[in-house]
Amino acid sequence: MSDIRERVTAALDSFEKKLKESREATISPSQRWRVPLLIDTLTLMAAADSGGVERAFRTPSRETTQDELSEIATRASELAKRLRDQKCSVVRAREQLAQRLEAMHESTICALANTPVVRNHGEPALLNIALVRRGLPGLLRDDSTDRERLANELDPLAQAAAAAEAPDTTDAGPWPDYRAQVVADILAFFFREATGLWPTISTIVNTGEHYGLFLDLVRSIFKAMNIERVNVKDTGINIDRDAHWFARRAVNKLRAQEQKSTP
Repeated sequence: MSDIRERVTAALDSFEKKLKESREATISPSQRWRVPLLIDTLTLMAAADSGGVERAFRTPSRETTQDELSEIATRASELAKRLRDQKCSVVRAREQLAQRLEAMHESTICALANTPVVRNHGEPALLNIALVRRGLPGLLRDDSTDRERLANELDPLAQAAAAAEAPDTTDAGPWPDYRAQVVADILAFFFREATGLWPTISTIVNTGEHYGLFLDLVRSIFKAMNIERVNVKDTGINIDRDAHWFARRAVNKLRAQEQKSTP
């Protein structure tokens, strides 16, 4: 995992250097906290066993996502209360929540990742979704984890799960691997929030070559995570898609989300 982290970190360092050289923008000091959070998230996504993460990158129906969010909110809230009562047995409840977190779908992960919670002295912040997805199940199963510490980790999770809105999605079918698109979507959101710029992709008319700072970021992160070309089903035909295809979709999705949220 350390090798993956180094590659992801180097890719982000290279992106920030190009950003400064372009003189278009820099990562805002107030947004710099997003960088280590992004490194954690991408490292865990890249390092995860390919045989065990497919569910996390499968898009379910809106109803399934809402059910997952509701269950997580209820289980996390109730478990936090029981953990603070030293007389309560919590072994089964801890295991059930751990299993629920490991079985989250892509839409549930993204909904939690984008929902602010109140912490850090009353200031709104985002969950460390990498910790929730990959680290928290281990803490839940570790009998040596301090009960109060664990309860404090569960409070913001319960808050976010209760407030998160399930996206309007339909079930995509059995087990397609959407890791590449999820990564591109995460990078589009990061680019927008960290730099204040819209992620855009330009094309040279004569050659059809695509370029831009956001596309450079997606390409470098894909390379760091060993995501090269992805074979996806499109109208029944298997077609290879490269970083540009996923980056373009991420830009369009982000723009559509902002237009939908603007009165």
